[in-house]
Amino acid sequence: MTETTNNLYYFDLQRQLWQDYFDLDIKENKWAPRVSKCFVKQHYTCRTYGFPKHIVEQRLQTITQQFQRTINELQQYILQSEQNVKYWQPYIYPAILSNAINECVKSAQQRLRQEFDYKKKMLALDSNDCSLITKFYDLKPNEVQIQLAKQIWQTTASILKTKAQEEIL
Repeated sequence: MTETTNNLYYFDLQRQLWQDYFDLDIKENKWAPRVSKCFVKQHYTCRTYGFPKHIVEQRLQTITQQFQRTINELQQYILQSEQNVKYWQPYIYPAILSNAINECVKSAQQRLRQEFDYKKKMLALDSNDCSLITKFYDLKPNEVQIQLAKQIWQTTASILKTKAQEEIL
């Protein structure tokens, strides 16, 4: 029952992340191909943005099915525990046991939730970066302007990396 509860919360985190991918692309009405390594290196961005629509929809559908299957499995465990409760010594209320398992799993997944929250924030930021870079190139800059912009992006990336390292220390 604990493992199934853990899986349920994990699938929900995945579902939320992929739903954010979907919502972001729907909002922008843009289903971009995955950003190349060369683009990332030249523009000092990340590669978390840009899944094709069919991949996002397929992943959402798979996760939704896993999520529903896990809910059904958890309901079976709950029904089973309600049937077996009369044999337990000492008696434990199934609702109390279920709540204890939920709290234990939530506590154990705190770091995982933080990682998923980070991924969701990076998704939004990467999307914004790609949009701004596209708008920059739509202005038809000359080669000097492109090189200056790349230097600015590199300097900004270096500053942010240094700040992140300082925060770790």
